Amino acid sequence: MSELEKILYPATATIIGGIIILLVSKFIIGPIYEYRKAIGAIAKDLIFYARLYVNPGPIRDRQLGTIRILPEQTQAEDTLRQHAGNLRACTQAIPLYWLWEKLRIVRSKSNIDKAYKNLIYLSNSIVQGNPEENKWSRNNIVEALGFKDLFPKA
Repeated sequence: MSELEKILYPATATIIGGIIILLVSKFIIGPIYEYRKAIGAIAKDLIFYARLYVNPGPIRDRQLGTIRILPEQTQAEDTLRQHAGNLRACTQAIPLYWLWEKLRIVRSKSNIDKAYKNLIYLSNSIVQGNPEENKWSRNNIVEALGFKDLFPKA
């Protein structure tokens, strides 16, 4: 092996290794990280908006004798619907999803679908909905996304 080969082989291996690490980081680790951030945001907002979906309906202003929808209710509807779309988008962005699912790094597609449908349902039920059905929907999301002890049963 010549002196030139002794220099070129390790240098080439280092460059190829760096490219592989960059690609894995950008196309596999990055999407999984975004997916986990999306799930964390859902958990946060399920807690934050619980008072709205557990007590659905417009607000009655006794002084003015009117019924109105709070901006907070509209924001909760939009946020939950955005979470549903973002969860679906993040899931689609992960290459080889089936492999990560088998390795239990990500939730199953059926659990993602269950969470997606229940987020949409909850979004539609902020202003008009049944409190018990909303809790049931929330519990389906919690179960599908694996939030242990997020809403302990009383």
